[in-house]
Amino acid sequence: MLISFSAATFLYRGILIPLFFPPYSSNDFRGVFYPTVKTLLSEGNLYTETYGYFYPPFSAFLIAPLTYVSVYVAEKIWFFILLASLLSSFFLLVTSFSKRTFLFWALLFFVFSQFEPLYVELSYYQVDLLILWILIVAYRLEGKKLFFWSGFFLAIGASIKITPLFFLFYFLVTKKWKSIVGFFAGFLCCSLLALFLVGMKGWVDFFQIGIPRLLIGSSGNSLDQSFANSLVRIEEVLRGGEGLQKASPWVRTGSVAFSMSIIFSLWHFLKKGKHHPLGLEYAAVICAMLLSATTMNETHLVLLLFPFLILVSGLFHIPHHPKQMVLTSIAFVVVALHYGYNAPFLKEALWTLPLAKAKFFGTCLAYLCCLSFLGEER
Repeated sequence: MLISFSAATFLYRGILIPLFFPPYSSNDFRGVFYPTVKTLLSEGNLYTETYGYFYPPFSAFLIAPLTYVSVYVAEKIWFFILLASLLSSFFLLVTSFSKRTFLFWALLFFVFSQFEPLYVELSYYQVDLLILWILIVAYRLEGKKLFFWSGFFLAIGASIKITPLFFLFYFLVTKKWKSIVGFFAGFLCCSLLALFLVGMKGWVDFFQIGIPRLLIGSSGNSLDQSFANSLVRIEEVLRGGEGLQKASPWVRTGSVAFSMSIIFSLWHFLKKGKHHPLGLEYAAVICAMLLSATTMNETHLVLLLFPFLILVSGLFHIPHHPKQMVLTSIAFVVVALHYGYNAPFLKEALWTLPLAKAKFFGTCLAYLCCLSFLGEER
């Protein structure tokens, strides 16, 4: 019954609704990716004021072949690419676990199918499912001692969306020098390929326009669950205004201080023991990567599928941990559920902040669960 319910939920919400009954008037592929790359191919300009593009130049390589067909056909092809990435990610991850009971597999599939950020990601036709696949491929390659290729794949991810660059810190802390070499080799290859498409102007515009857009963001995005946006919300309430930006000095300072605390805690636990399970290390790094980012939309939280599946596996691998089981369950429920972010009362007072930014706190709790396991596993 659990598996049947999970399968029906995924088929309905993950395939039927995004394809035939889209919940949003537009999606990121139709509204941003496709027209931006179309403009690039016709005018040679990727970072225009019209679309607010902030992805690295190599990302245009993914979309460019799709611009030779209509946007309707292209977005359906893109959707099935994302769907293939998702199913491949799930297969690669679960086959990395050792033999488990049937209850474990049923529970794992349930966790996978009830994850709200997954359905938001599919509805928006975003790119994060492709990043999730790259992270899991890198994890599997590293598990097979193919360190160079693990770093190489993560460089491809960072060339599509900049956040996997965070894994360079992980490689440095754990002294995986082959992975670092592979990362720079992969980044060089992607950069040269992008150079043929966007030229040097594209790279200059990325650093001058794209990165500032990424760092500043906007307070108007209710889906943003980052710490920086939480500070923006506090500033809005205190000043009684709207439209304040992340460029505010105290928001910047607080955001940097929080990110540094996340990075320091990760460094401490990774250095504390030398025999951590690889899956727990990757899970902790992914949580830290999301929490340290200046923007953490709900679509980005689909990457938490990796940590949650690893945590569920860990609970079966290390029995008699009721505290971790409860905390992991709470973290999953908070991140997995659907919330009405645009409810007016969420913007009226500071006490509503834990509700408006619930998934930020859920991600923090998931990160603490990963650190807790890292602290015990030696």
